[in-house]
Amino acid sequence: MDFLDLLLQYLQPTSVALVVIALVWNYGRRNPTKKLAPEASGGRPIMGHLHLFNDGELTHRKLGVVADTYGPVFNIRFGTHKTLVVSDWEIVKECFTTNDKLFSNRPGTLGIKLMFYDADSVGYAPYGAYWRDLRKISTLKLLSNHRIDTIKHLRSSEVESCFESLYNQWKNGEKCGEFGPVRMDSWLGDLTFNVVARIVAGKKNFSANRDVGAQRYKAAMDEAMRLMRFFAFSDVIPSLS
Repeated sequence: MDFLDLLLQYLQPTSVALVVIALVWNYGRRNPTKKLAPEASGGRPIMGHLHLFNDGELTHRKLGVVADTYGPVFNIRFGTHKTLVVSDWEIVKECFTTNDKLFSNRPGTLGIKLMFYDADSVGYAPYGAYWRDLRKISTLKLLSNHRIDTIKHLRSSEVESCFESLYNQWKNGEKCGEFGPVRMDSWLGDLTFNVVARIVAGKKNFSANRDVGAQRYKAAMDEAMRLMRFFAFSDVIPSLS
């Protein structure tokens, strides 16, 4: 396995159940008078602590072991980026309430930069006047109680349609004795996609539509989601961009 494969393996997205990770760029320079959390030992030049996550153990378990040594708040380095790891719910609450502005920016990746107009969407734009304007528009025009109530029937319709499709699949399978397990991740993904497509594009059962254009659109969205999870060298070592 070459260096690229190793790096991508370290950076595969993992379900974090017990440990909350908050990325804080230039944490020390932004807070020169603040006492910094301790840094875990074992870091290496350039790669930081990436090599510690190459033994197949789940990320949150590995970080939990480190927390047993350094306490509920400590630093590790993913490449050149310093990362604050918090495993105490009271501290997490303080991070996202009292000090929420310090943690409001998200780390940019090459995939997000290229697909979201240099991270200009509300989900990835840095905190500031532009982001606040986007949030205001989203809150008033997309997520207001009135707007959500007006599209309630679309969500209900798609949920009923997906359950009907699942029932028909079981019914047809029972007749020929070939009905097997259902992949719930795919089923729930189609349900979510149908709801969004119905609201945005007005298409009913968009993902089930055999129209070539509809299938190409869904394939493009699936590929976009895959690329959003992809990490390039420059995501952790900017000098290699």
